[in-house]
Amino acid sequence: MAQLPETSRVMIKLAPSNQWQWEHILLNNIYHQLRILSWQNTKDATVDNPQHYPEFWTPTFIPKPKPPKTGDGVAMDVDELQDFLSKPRQSVKVESNE
Repeated sequence: MAQLPETSRVMIKLAPSNQWQWEHILLNNIYHQLRILSWQNTKDATVDNPQHYPEFWTPTFIPKPKPPKTGDGVAMDVDELQDFLSKPRQSVKVESNE
């Protein structure tokens, strides 16, 4: 299967994102920008609180970004950060191909 082209039916079934080539991604971005340009000429765009802003369309296999959660993380104070940074580190072994 590794020799099949990315756009083959088998590879698209395994990874649906293979059906989107760079041309499709660029056309989707162009389409979105044109929708924004046309929306800017409407009355809705000129009010103080515009609504009906054109949303960026993404296929179902691309997960939609979720807004970041606030208040979940606890920041370290200076002493905890210094203790964390002063812990011994492991060395990384690099193999040479000589």
